[in-house]
Amino acid sequence: MIKKYKMFFTMVIHALLRRHTRMLVALLAVAVGATIISGMITVYREVPQQMGREFRAYGANLLILPNGDEATYDKGELDKVRTLLSGNEIVGITPYLYDTLEVNKQPVTTAGTDFKSLREVSSYWQVRGEWPKEGAREVLLGAELAKKISRDPDKLIGQNVSISAGEGKAVRPF
Repeated sequence: MIKKYKMFFTMVIHALLRRHTRMLVALLAVAVGATIISGMITVYREVPQQMGREFRAYGANLLILPNGDEATYDKGELDKVRTLLSGNEIVGITPYLYDTLEVNKQPVTTAGTDFKSLREVSSYWQVRGEWPKEGAREVLLGAELAKKISRDPDKLIGQNVSISAGEGKAVRPF
């Protein structure tokens, strides 16, 4: 039995030594196959994960609006929505309250929100300066509005701005 294997290995070694071209082609085929398998495994594992990260970076993919004449939700209704959506790969939930206010006496559509949850959902925002602190009376101004208010928008970072609701309106707390 050992003679059979000895004869087989002798034939294989002699074939490899005499036919260099065939050996090179065989090694090249093995290398190409290994590369293709490695690439397929990478595509299979990495592409779905990367696509998920990219889609999350674009922000909300679900918008829930109040029904009928109501303009807002109360906290209990938001908690119901959070409960219904829990476990569905939710990155975060950020409620917004939209209104038209005057910023430095210019009418502007504004959005009040919870900045802590906003940072989780909108991590792609490029904020100059610091994010508003929780509970502080601070705002983020968009780049276009900052350009309208000041010739040098970077000087507005950390400065006070005047926000009012206009005549006959009150600023609603969020």
